[in-house]
Amino acid sequence: MGRTPTYYHLLQGYYHFQRRLGGSLLRTTLRTQDEYTARQRAGVLYTYSSQLHRAGLQFPEVSRLTRIRAQQLYEEGLTEFVVAPKGAIEAPTVDTSGHVRTLSDTLPPSPVPRPLLLKEALEDALRDLCRTGGKEHRRKYREAFTELSLLNPGAYFHEFRFAEAREHLEALLRLPRRRTDRKPYKSMPIDAVLELDTPPDQLLSATSINERMKRLGKLWEWATEAEAYSGPNPFRSKTLRLPEKPRERGRYTEEDLKVLFSSPLFACKEYRRGPGGRKSWWWLIILGLYTGARVGELAQLRLEDVQTVDGVMCLSINDEGDKSVKTPAGIRLVPVHPELLRLGFEEYLLHLKQRGHNHILPYPNENTEDPAQRCSKWFGGTYRANELPAGWSLKNLVYHSFRHTFINRAIKEQGIDTMVVQSLAGHTLEGMGESRRYATGRFRMETLNQSMASYQPPHIPSYLSRMGWKKLPHD
Repeated sequence: MGRTPTYYHLLQGYYHFQRRLGGSLLRTTLRTQDEYTARQRAGVLYTYSSQLHRAGLQFPEVSRLTRIRAQQLYEEGLTEFVVAPKGAIEAPTVDTSGHVRTLSDTLPPSPVPRPLLLKEALEDALRDLCRTGGKEHRRKYREAFTELSLLNPGAYFHEFRFAEAREHLEALLRLPRRRTDRKPYKSMPIDAVLELDTPPDQLLSATSINERMKRLGKLWEWATEAEAYSGPNPFRSKTLRLPEKPRERGRYTEEDLKVLFSSPLFACKEYRRGPGGRKSWWWLIILGLYTGARVGELAQLRLEDVQTVDGVMCLSINDEGDKSVKTPAGIRLVPVHPELLRLGFEEYLLHLKQRGHNHILPYPNENTEDPAQRCSKWFGGTYRANELPAGWSLKNLVYHSFRHTFINRAIKEQGIDTMVVQSLAGHTLEGMGESRRYATGRFRMETLNQSMASYQPPHIPSYLSRMGWKKLPHD
């Protein structure tokens, strides 16, 4: 490339890649045999690169972005212009002030100071928008941004308006859940997936689509601040929101838990000896039942998060290191239920330490950046689909149902103080109005421990210890 910005242009204002070019070399450089098309592309690139210079970008970045724009023009075939018939090209003219007027003088300027390609802005946007929040938060933003970029290759932020946002919504309505890790979708380009006749029960839910559109609205806010977009946010329109069904997850009844603890992981010797016989999965279910914690909170627990406070063994749920919590109220101490100790929790922790593990649930933390998703997919997908009754999906019984069961049973059926349960579950204190400001702080550990010890889940079979975690071959 030339050493100064002036080497980007011909004398008459046409863009070139290496030096001042003319005639056939210009057409070759811009990858077209049509001279009029070459001059049109050159005019567009001249205007674009000049705007980048005026925006304060340095030479290497201007070069990189202009090359990308040139490739885009080639791929699009410059469809926004009508090719003039041969011989219709007007020669440059000189006005009364001596200025050489060329095609670039008649092209409209870019509507924004800093045009940005969607795919080029992805990492910068993720960095700025995901400074807080955990891995799952960042994954969901990346998922929404990447889908939009894949469906609109070569698109710029400023090219999007309401019509384009509506088209994206219509595309999301045809996308299946778990597209990137579910056969046959994961091996297919996204545009090919859109052509499939995906069964309705495999499509993205209205809630998932609305969440994606909200994240894209955040992306366009970022683009506006970056001067890559101006105007109303196309993804903020209320007309692009889908009606959502109330998402009421099921709660486990006595009969449900009898079925669960009669399932292969707990009751089938052949299954327990196979690859599915994992201590991590066994304890994942038991901990969910006796703590009411979120799956992400349990999946990230490390051995050092088991602490003794005021003589009580507790799980410290926190956001230290690479861990995260849903809300500030999620940072808490949860006393270990006596039933967990009876089932051998202390012995299990010693086993993990001797094996060199760092996490309480080691298997879902192997070779993944999202152990919570791995846990959810195992229970809600693999195990429920293959080893539990088909009716469970209709009742919306998922892993989070353990949390619903804990909270509802503790408050409604066993009469444990609501504020104590909210503290144990990591909920913000509700129903207190202004009094909430005066109720901040932690309950005494003695109070939390007594309340936890008084909690009884619906059903625990007597054989659970005999068919427990020790005989499972895999961690």
